[in-house]
Amino acid sequence: MPTYSARIIVLKKTKLAEMDLIVTGFNSDGQQLRLVVKGGRKPGSRRGSHLELFCQTDIVMHQGRSSMYTVTEAQLVNPHSGCRLDIEHSAAAAAISELVEVLSREADAEPRLFLLLDAALDTLEKTAIAGLELMVAAALLKIIAQVGFQPNLDSCLVCGQPFEVDRPDTSLAFYFSFEQGGIICADCQAFDQSATAAPAVQPALLSWVALLIKSRFSQLAEFADAEHQSIGHQLLLFARDWMRAQVTPKNRSLDFMLSNSAS
Repeated sequence: MPTYSARIIVLKKTKLAEMDLIVTGFNSDGQQLRLVVKGGRKPGSRRGSHLELFCQTDIVMHQGRSSMYTVTEAQLVNPHSGCRLDIEHSAAAAAISELVEVLSREADAEPRLFLLLDAALDTLEKTAIAGLELMVAAALLKIIAQVGFQPNLDSCLVCGQPFEVDRPDTSLAFYFSFEQGGIICADCQAFDQSATAAPAVQPALLSWVALLIKSRFSQLAEFADAEHQSIGHQLLLFARDWMRAQVTPKNRSLDFMLSNSAS
C-alpha cells in the first residue's frame, strides 16, 4: 500500500467511533486534507498528542477505502501551544483556522496560505490578550486578500475618483460598500444603496485596514497592546463584515471571540 508524507497545520478535530479521530489539516502545498487517526483519542496516544489543534506536524499517511487518508506516523514540528494557552488565544486561533478551512478545498492549492497561517499562529502565541483582536483582524484581512478579495481603498469603484485613505483630514466625502468591495464617492453613492455613509472616523479606520493588509505581523506587533485595543476591536468588526460580504457569512469561532470580548 503506497504511503505519502505531508506537513500540515491542524484546523479541526472531530470524534470518530469510540477512540478514533477525524483531523482536518491544511498542508504545505496549500490543500485541505481529511485524515483518520486510529486510536487518536486513547490516553497517551502519540499520534493524537502530535495532532492537537493548531499544531504543525509532519505526517505519514496512506489512502483508505474512502476519500480520506489514514495517518500512520506523526511527528510534531511546532506545537503552537500558546494558541491553546487560554480561552482568548484559543478563540483567536480558531477564528483564523476556521476561515482557512472554509477557503481551502482538496482540489485547490494555495501554498502561500500555509505560510500565512503559520505566521499568524506564531504571532498569536506572542500577543497579549489586549492585542488579539487587532492581530486576528490583520490575519483575516491578509488571508482574504491572498485569495483575491482585497478591498479597493484607492479610488471610487464607479467613477475612479482617487482617494488617499492615509489622510484622515481629507475633505472628500465618500462611502464604503462591503458588498461592492470598496470606496464609492458621494456623487456615485446613488448607484449603490448598500454603501454605508462614512462617519468622521472612517478615513482613519480605512487607513488602518490598509496598514494591516500591507504590513508584516512583526511590524504590527507594536500596536498589539491596550493602547490600541479600541481600534483593534473596530478593525475586527470591519474584518468580520468584509468576510461576510466577500467570502462566507459564518465564522462561529469569530462570533464567539467577539461575544467573549463584549462580556
